[in-house]
Amino acid sequence: MPFEGISTELERFIRQHVRTAEQLEVLLLLRRAPEECWSPALVAGELQIDIASAARRLQDLAARGLVASDRSPGRYVYALSAPELSRLVDELAQLYAERRDALISAAFTELEDRNDGLRRA
Repeated sequence: MPFEGISTELERFIRQHVRTAEQLEVLLLLRRAPEECWSPALVAGELQIDIASAARRLQDLAARGLVASDRSPGRYVYALSAPELSRLVDELAQLYAERRDALISAAFTELEDRNDGLRRA
């Protein structure tokens, strides 16, 4: 992911934990309201995405330790599994706010190209 001004650590974080632009937007939505308890339907309504897709993104983020299941079934809260992740997600949010299109293009175009190559193999 050639992206000027991004730390190697953040680049690694994106490669390891954020698979799609939609997933990035779900993560940042929950980060903006950490006290909220989010269902797939609420996330879908807020981001104008499909409920099933929102559910998949939330489950994947939970598996990666970036959000956690709440006590209520099917609901999630922003909760990072490791304190050092907080700085990286904050850096990611700032980069997204300042250069959203460039970030998405740099981060996810390469990932899509790699996936296309794997599908063709």
